[in-house]
Amino acid sequence: MRPSTNPIVFYATSRTGLGHLRRLTNIAAAASARQPARPLVLATNARVDGLTAAEMALYSRCITVEKNAAARVLEAMHPAAVVVDTARVPDIERIRAPLLLLLRETLTHLLPRFALPGRRWDRIIVPNPGKHWRPADLMALACEVRNTGWIYRDAPADTPAQEVGGIPRVLIASGGGGATTSWAPVATRLNGLFTQVRQRLSLPFRIEQALGPRVTDQGMLRVADTRFAPGPELHRLFGQYTLVVSTAGYNSSLELARSDVPTLLAGIRCTYDDQAARARHFGARLGRSLNDSADSELVPWICRVLASRCRRPRLHLDESGADAAARAILELAR
Repeated sequence: MRPSTNPIVFYATSRTGLGHLRRLTNIAAAASARQPARPLVLATNARVDGLTAAEMALYSRCITVEKNAAARVLEAMHPAAVVVDTARVPDIERIRAPLLLLLRETLTHLLPRFALPGRRWDRIIVPNPGKHWRPADLMALACEVRNTGWIYRDAPADTPAQEVGGIPRVLIASGGGGATTSWAPVATRLNGLFTQVRQRLSLPFRIEQALGPRVTDQGMLRVADTRFAPGPELHRLFGQYTLVVSTAGYNSSLELARSDVPTLLAGIRCTYDDQAARARHFGARLGRSLNDSADSELVPWICRVLASRCRRPRLHLDESGADAAARAILELAR
């Protein structure tokens, strides 16, 4: 039977970070490969950033709509299904279509906020292995909960770090850049940390800051030697550096896990996302967690990494769960 031409609508909040857009678009690509004729619509509460032209082309429409108006606008599209990424959308329960919640690791005490008045989510898709995160409280929110495994873009093959002028390079990536108040204490810590490294290490090195599309002046690091806007494919640059420092967003952590570069992860404060826990989990495997390490430990570790130009094994994550998530959506789409 041919799939309906009613659209699957993906709703993402993206005013501060870009993680929702990235995760949903990874799934949209898999859904489009399975059902090329099915129209896909991307709706967000901010301008769309961080996607390539090819990724934008996956969607028949991209619209901007505030959360308070989203339910009315989406319902008028007669959607085959609505997929929301880790957000509360007022009145969405009124839409007469299957409702799916894509829910990455969330602070447990905040899970009740995702309850729908008068109905349950038709399916909650959890983009990680079940043994990693699957709280029992999810069953009260949905008719079904399905773990897909990690959803990620793969990194390029291992490549040696590309030095400039024969000196090591450090990349500092602060995510989308819109969460200025959350980034500020991390920026202060990094400014102090790398000032100490420069005082201790006789070897010169270069610090480059990757600026997200929503960055403000407050997000700039004073220790950075240069700043640049990497666009939507920052993950392709990770392997070129001797050390990467990054916020512990879902997508960044996974893309770094698939690289071979030593990494310092910094969990920042978010509305729902438990970045501190993610930094602890992946930091121990990729390098270090800023949240769980004192400067007295981090300074000598950074010095060793820069002096030795060491690499590390890629982390094995199993196949990306994007296709499994796409199947979970298409199964319910009308």
